[in-house]
Amino acid sequence: MLCRGNYPRLESCLASLSRNVGADVRYEVILLLNDAEPDVIEGLQRPESTPGTDTFVFTPEADTYVDSSQPTTSYGTSTSLRVDASPASQSFLRFKPSQLEGRKVLGARLRMYQRDASPLGGRVFSMSSNSWSQSATWATKPAIDGRQLASFGSVQFGQWYEADVGAEAVQGDEAVSLAIDSTSSDGSLWGSREFDRQPQLVVEVEREPGSVADGLSQVAGPTFASSNPTTYAGNRRLATTEGGRQIAVHGRQRPSLHVGTGWLRHPQPPRRPG
Repeated sequence: MLCRGNYPRLESCLASLSRNVGADVRYEVILLLNDAEPDVIEGLQRPESTPGTDTFVFTPEADTYVDSSQPTTSYGTSTSLRVDASPASQSFLRFKPSQLEGRKVLGARLRMYQRDASPLGGRVFSMSSNSWSQSATWATKPAIDGRQLASFGSVQFGQWYEADVGAEAVQGDEAVSLAIDSTSSDGSLWGSREFDRQPQLVVEVEREPGSVADGLSQVAGPTFASSNPTTYAGNRRLATTEGGRQIAVHGRQRPSLHVGTGWLRHPQPPRRPG
């Protein structure tokens, strides 16, 4: 089976595959990634699940930062999220979990990519408001009225970092708003949803008895990758899901995406189209 098109069409293609393959068939989806930078490949890999759980990865539906030295300026379209103590800068992110289907949340982590270096990446807080706008400024910013959930320690340029915000941060499919500030005057700079390496909310939920799932939740936004042909073996990347399926994306040439998929009945070897 071959899916061609952009990310929404990829999502539709994978859904079609799930509907049309019987429960007695073990299938593999193959994603061939171009020769992207190593940190991009790391960002695309699905975090490992603990046994008996499914892992979902969500990207923000909104994010921004505000700067006290520019109280009427909006940074909602910036590729960065800044946190600093002087001048004071705060960042806000809103995630919308989906398809958790009422299962018990066992853990949640905020995963972000650092674009600077700082002795303190920032403190992460919960928020009661989910109605704030991405065009918010320092003068109109939402209140950081929740408790501190986690913090990032010392951070270096070009690295992914995780902060454990706890299972209680996610309440089913309700929106999750998080705020980040800093007590250091040597601030940090995180990649935003407009950047190639988007923030991620990694959620682990209890697996339903007898279910077979891979923890795939949604297709992320555009990612950076090489435009080199994928006919060369060195340009291919594979990821294996918890259910034992391999995923590969190939032919990444903006704005299109070509995806090859295949399935099999064991003991036959995998079929790789194309």
